[in-house]
Amino acid sequence: MKPKLSVLILVTSCCIAPQAASERSHGAPGEDETNLFDPPEALLTADSPFTGQMYPSPVLQDIDGDGKAELIVGDLPGRMRFATRKGNDLQWSKLNPMKSGDEPLRLNNW
Repeated sequence: MKPKLSVLILVTSCCIAPQAASERSHGAPGEDETNLFDPPEALLTADSPFTGQMYPSPVLQDIDGDGKAELIVGDLPGRMRFATRKGNDLQWSKLNPMKSGDEPLRLNNW
């Protein structure tokens, strides 16, 4: 009887072990997650690597409650600035820093 029990344990462990390894490779808590992502890929433009800096897109939003949309612009280092309309829809003031209290608003992009 002992040989049959040994074979049963061996077969059972062979069936369970691959499943446990598979679960770990998908980021089980406490496991090493360094292999969860594919390697980085270069962005291409006209079949050449894109090497320019990318900046956040501007947005129009009423931030002061006056019913007129301000132009809000963020930049790569995380600074947020805004411009107000001057005269018509195509004229804007200079960019002013958005603030939180007295401090310039800055978002962590990294």
